[in-house]
Amino acid sequence: MNLSEINSYNIVVFKRHSIIRSMGKIVAMWSFRYQQRRALKTMSDHVLRDIGLSREQARTEARKPFWVD
Repeated sequence: MNLSEINSYNIVVFKRHSIIRSMGKIVAMWSFRYQQRRALKTMSDHVLRDIGLSREQARTEARKPFWVD
């Protein structure tokens, strides 16, 4: 293997790891959104007021799919 082949291989490996790392971050973000939106559904009006949301705002947010920001 010459130097150019080694560099090309390293770039491919780096890109693959970068893509996998990015996908992991996306899945973690989706999981976080899903959990937060599920929690909004069960919060009392008092707790919602404490965090500055109305019941309708909480419902609207909770209805969003996890992949939507």
